[in-house]
Amino acid sequence: TIARIIVLAVIGWVLLLGYWHFFPSQETQIRRMFGELARVVSISPNSSPLANLAAANELASFFTKDVEINLDVPGVGRHTFNGREEIIQAAVAARSNSRSVKVEFLDLNVKLDAGKESATVDLTAKVTQTGERDFGVQELKFQLKRVDGEWRITRMDTVHTLGL
Repeated sequence: TIARIIVLAVIGWVLLLGYWHFFPSQETQIRRMFGELARVVSISPNSSPLANLAAANELASFFTKDVEINLDVPGVGRHTFNGREEIIQAAVAARSNSRSVKVEFLDLNVKLDAGKESATVDLTAKVTQTGERDFGVQELKFQLKRVDGEWRITRMDTVHTLGL
C-alpha cells in the first residue's frame, strides 16, 4: 500500500529522469553544446600539432558553413572570420602559439524563437591561461539555427559593455 506508492513514485521519477536524459529540451541541447564547445576551444598543455589540427576541425563542426564571427576584444584587437575554413586556420594558428588555456562559458541566457529552429545565446566567456594570475572575461552573443537536427552557430559577436 504505502510501500507500493513509494515504489511507484520512485519508478516514475527514474523514468522521468531517463526521458529528460535521452530526450532533452532544445535549451538543454544548446547548453550541452556550449559545454562541449568550451572543452574543444580549451588548449591542453603540450598538445601536438596533430591534436591541434583535430581540435580545430572539431571546432569547425559547431558552426554553419557560412558562419560570421566578429571579435573585438580590448588588448587583443578586432578580427572577423567568415566561414569554417577561416575558423580552422585561426584555431590552428592560435593553438600552435598558445600555452595551456581553459575556456568556460558562464551565465548562458538561451532564447529560442517561436518555431524552435533558431536561437540567441548571450553568455560570458572566461579564459584562463596557465601561468597567469588574472583571467579574461568577455561577453558574447551567438545566433544559432538547427541544421539537420543539430544546433549550429551562424553568427558570433562581441558584446561591448561599459567600463567603470
